[in-house]
Amino acid sequence: MTESVNILPLGACLLVEPLAAIRKEGKALTSNSYGQIRGIYTFGNMLQVVAILRGERDVPQEIRPLCALRANAGPRRGADTFADIDMALLEPASPIEITFRGCSLNRRLVVKLVVRPISALGPEAAKAAKRWFRVGIEGVNATVRAEAGRAAIDLLPPDFENRAFFEAVILETRSARSDMVEGFSTMREVLGRPIGVLAYVFQYLADGRAISMPSGFLKDVREAARQLDLPMLEPAEYVNKYPAGVAAALKPDLRHYSPEFASHMGDVIVEFCQGVRDRARRPAANPSFAPS
Repeated sequence: MTESVNILPLGACLLVEPLAAIRKEGKALTSNSYGQIRGIYTFGNMLQVVAILRGERDVPQEIRPLCALRANAGPRRGADTFADIDMALLEPASPIEITFRGCSLNRRLVVKLVVRPISALGPEAAKAAKRWFRVGIEGVNATVRAEAGRAAIDLLPPDFENRAFFEAVILETRSARSDMVEGFSTMREVLGRPIGVLAYVFQYLADGRAISMPSGFLKDVREAARQLDLPMLEPAEYVNKYPAGVAAALKPDLRHYSPEFASHMGDVIVEFCQGVRDRARRPAANPSFAPS
């Protein structure tokens, strides 16, 4: 019987959903004691979660929804060393770190909870809010961030719900581009456990070609993994060779896995993680390990 593997998954839905699928099926994966971790897009998100688990920091309740943090997320026994996990699987999905009052934000939730409510006020507000986020925040353009942000705030009616908080988020949120090599190196040092890398695919074309956003991001992740000798798993390979075809592997949005493929990808991820664990036990093992 294949030995189960304890994984600390630090990523978003393309990592969490496959693992959830095989846990439900009772397959070769034992859960860790740190709860369900979701909504991880950047190294900043990862470091924030680790610090919370270790009791080294807290995030105010009013900011937690923007960080994909549950209200009861807090310190967990064992997080000081993570000695109970075999390895951590990291899936950085963006090089853009978004911060507000020292907290690392989830980009999807900034759009959902800040940009969309303002956009619902009308075309002019939508234009300002989307420009603030897409060009100012994600584009790391300080001038546009300030100008579009002020324009969005000026269009908020006096009775807009939680207006003061929205104004603070718009005015105080900042962004910066992270370095992939530095990010992986920091995570390896902070966790002190073997690390594997899961490549993030923004979206697929109907023919199975993978799209990276922003352009060049996936290339940077691959290069960082190569420089640091970190084993890396490329899901696109398995989407394209799925026996039922690419269309059956993905949902209609061509971004998320179908339930059937999620289970299949969960098996692939576990096999990969077992290889990472075994490689750590035998340092001379082949660094290019990938499941068959």
